[in-house]
Amino acid sequence: MPHYFLNIRDGDRLIADCEGGPYINLEAAREAAVAAAREMLSEHMRVGRFPIGLRIEICGADNDVLTVVPFRHALTGLSGADDEAELGARLDRLLSENMALRLEFERHKRRARTLCDALSKFAIAGKQANLRPRAERGA
Repeated sequence: MPHYFLNIRDGDRLIADCEGGPYINLEAAREAAVAAAREMLSEHMRVGRFPIGLRIEICGADNDVLTVVPFRHALTGLSGADDEAELGARLDRLLSENMALRLEFERHKRRARTLCDALSKFAIAGKQANLRPRAERGA
């Protein structure tokens, strides 16, 4: 059974699959790469990262790259140039929306923190006023 290596490429950085694995054929190795890419994407997306620029390079025993599985193809199984352009545009829009939502969330979080601080100061001032002797409070 042929032995294939599923290396992860991030720009110039390579994360080598040192052990590799036996697959019936290149298509079976490609299916395993797509499944691995989907799993990695879901883990990254849970924490707000979208590593769509990553890809898995499937290499043979001689370390030659036989085929490449871009992570963005793993999202929908698209492989054509038109499909990739459409998916890229859609992902760019989603990333922009995600960034806008994160900025809005941070703005609301700062506002909530400011309100909590103000309420805390108000509560402390109220407690201090109640601790003064009655004569000082005007009773």
